[in-house]
Parts: sequence; C-alpha cells; structure tokens
Amino acid sequence: MVYNHGGTNTYGVAKWVVSADPTQGTHTTIQSAVNTAVSGDTVFIRDGTYTENVTVTTAGLSICALFGSSIPNVLIIGGFTFSIAGSLHVSDLRIQTNSAPLLTIAGSAASIVFLKRVYLNCTNNTGISFTSSSSSAFLHIDYCLGTIAATGIALFAHSSPGSIKINYSSIDNAGLSTTANTASSGNLFTYYTSLLAPVTTSGTASFVSYHANIDTSAVNVTTLTIGGSGTNMCDTSYFASGTASTISISTNLTLADCTVNSSNSTAAITGSGTFNYTPVAFPSTYSVNTATQTPLVDGPTIYTQGVAFTNQALSTGNTLTNYIEQAAYTPVLSGSTTAGTATYVLQVADYTQIGKRVFYDFVIEYTAFSGTGSLQVSLPIAARNTTMQYYLGLVRAQNITTPTYTVIALATPTTAPLLAQINPGAAVMTFVSYQSASTGSVIAAGNPSSGTAILLGSINYLVT
Repeated sequence: MVYNHGGTNTYGVAKWVVSADPTQGTHTTIQSAVNTAVSGDTVFIRDGTYTENVTVTTAGLSICALFGSSIPNVLIIGGFTFSIAGSLHVSDLRIQTNSAPLLTIAGSAASIVFLKRVYLNCTNNTGISFTSSSSSAFLHIDYCLGTIAATGIALFAHSSPGSIKINYSSIDNAGLSTTANTASSGNLFTYYTSLLAPVTTSGTASFVSYHANIDTSAVNVTTLTIGGSGTNMCDTSYFASGTASTISISTNLTLADCTVNSSNSTAAITGSGTFNYTPVAFPSTYSVNTATQTPLVDGPTIYTQGVAFTNQALSTGNTLTNYIEQAAYTPVLSGSTTAGTATYVLQVADYTQIGKRVFYDFVIEYTAFSGTGSLQVSLPIAARNTTMQYYLGLVRAQNITTPTYTVIALATPTTAPLLAQINPGAAVMTFVSYQSASTGSVIAAGNPSSGTAILLGSINYLVT
C-alpha cells in the first residue's frame, strides 16, 4: 500500500492510518490523525504501542485497529477524552491507564461513546471517568474484556445524569481491589456481563442488571450497595460475596429470579431500605434483615439447599426452620354467644406449619361446659382472611348431638361424625353436620347429659 504522506491516503481504502513507522501510515500519532479526520472518517491504527492521551474534538469518528490486527497488538498507554455532542466509536484496541483514566467523558454536551471489543486494562487508575452533565450522554461498553490490576482503583466512576451500559463484557479483578465502581447519578446497566469488583450506587442513580454476574468472593466485600433512589432492578443475575454480606440496600431493590451467594449467616441481604423480590436462590447459609421486605405478585419463592418455599415473607435469621414449624398447642372450647368455661379431661393438639399451610390435629374431652351458642375450638394461628375461602376437615364427636345443616350448638353429647369448618380470617373453627336426619334445633345446653364429651379431628388451612 502506497501513501501520500502528510496528506490524504489517495491509494488505499484506509484513509487515515497511524503507524510508528512513518513509511507505513499517514500519521505517527493518534492525536494528529484524529485532528486531521472529519466526521464520518475512520482512523486505523497499526500494531504497536502508543503512549499518548488523545482528545477527540470531532464527532462521528471511528478509531480502531487496522485490518488483521488483534486486540493485544495495538496498545494505547494513556486514553481518550471526549466532551462534545455526537458520537465516538472505539474498537479492537487495548487501552491501558497511565495514572489517569483511559476514557474521560466530561463537559455538558450529549457525548455518546461506543467501546467495542476493547481490552480495558486498569493498572494504576480508575479506568473510566464519566462526569458529563448531559442526561443524554451515554457510554456503551460492548463485548469488551478487561481487568482491575491494582488495589484502590475501579473500572468506572459515574456521576453523570447520563447512562453507562455494559453489555456482553467481562472484567476481572487481578489486583484484588476492594474499591467499588460507583454511580451517583443517571443509569447503570449491566447485561450479560461479569464483573469481579463491587458496585455502589448513591444519589439519584438507578441500577439495572440482567443475566449479570457480580462476584466479590475473592475479596470478601459486599458485592452490591444500593443507595441510589432511582429504579433498581436485577433479573436473572448472580451475586456472590464470600464471607461478607452480599447486598446492602438503603433505598430500594427488586430481585427477580436471582441467586445470592454468601456464607455470612448474619445478613446476606441487609440495610434500612426496601427489598422487593420474586424467586431468589440462596445456595449457602443466609439471612435477610432489610427494614422492609415485599414479595411481588408472581412470587416469591425462596430456594435454599434444594427446598422451595412459596409466598413466605422473609425475616431475620432465615433458615429452614423459618418455613417449617412444628409445635404443641392447647385447644380451648368456647361458645359463639357466651364463651363460657369447660371442665376438661383431656386438652391436647399439635400443628405443623409449612410456609403458609397449617396442619392441625386436636383432641378435647370434657365433662362440663357453660358456654352458649355455636361450639367453637381455637386455632393455633388465625386463618387467612380471603373472601369465600373456607376450610373443611373431618371430626369425630362422641356424646354431642349433631342437627342437620345447622352450626352445632353447645350440646348434650351423643356419637356422630362432623365436618370442621373455618371461616375466612377466623381464629376458631365451628362444626357442621353432614348426615341426613330429621329436622332438629340447635342444642344450647352446655353440659353433657351424661358421661364425657369427646371431640377430635384434623384440618389444614392457609394463613397470612
């Protein structure tokens, strides 16, 4: 390829070519080529190392490696600054910090930068400074690789009302830095991206992740700290933090179909804010102690060690026993009109609660009872108050009369099977005859006519 040095390349398809060898390009520095190019031009860079800080003052440029060059073979030690309205495309390069950001987006214009297939090597400084005051400013990081190679630095510091979107990229943390990537304004999106360093939002920032992996297990620090007041939503994402709490929320965060992996038994998810959730998986030990926890309409389900618990509110110290509870209970007779008192021979019960479902077994024997109205037995937990949601269970009665299709009254005992019924929101159950019999009235006498009345049965029902 022949070049007209010092001017336009009139013989090759690459109009502007940067090369350290002046016989192989139109310019020997990226800055000089950028200064010459006009909107719509592409500046190609030959293999080599270029130590310079490039300020781009023309919108609509593309800067990339020359055809055939691979990312590691074009190294820029320094970076780019873009502060004007319009777009800049940078691709197929390796950019390394030189005690300053490798990309600065500043000023007040709607600057839009596309980084594509770029290796971002943060060796001695936070890699990206995004401070533009324009809400239309936007940084796209697509199909990029990179590393944070030292402590005390991060990939980005984002204080613009604009947006950063990291898409199909992977940034590791070779330097084991515990310094967070920050966003104090605007939007931060991480889609199909792996980031092995913490993220912190504050101010008015929003954070959205989809199929993202943010893992700080290697440095044992909180993975995601949500303090931004914007929309914070993570869908089908993985967060891990080793021994530290994984997520801290002081404003609001919604997790949907996410995995939170922490060995911190005190608080995997913590903070003074609101935690909204649909299915969430906790592969390790965990607890949630945010101030407010809100299950969403299509969930939630909490998965831990292979067991699924549906529609169960989270609480401090969540373990398996928070979802399965077994306990003894003392059932109490009462009348619907006058509660009364009973002389008990036997008064025992137990129940098992699995999530929102309660299984209740009881036995009551009594020789006297002064209550009036319908016969009632107390429940260990009140039923869910849902319109038209009734619960029925089988009961055996001895020495209790059971009239047809009427709520049973406090009765002279006789032998008969019953249905136990729990009304919506009730803290007691009543009893209904299901036999065909001659019409009779509710028996109001509280004491058995002879012997001992026996009431035993089993019922299961839903609770709030």
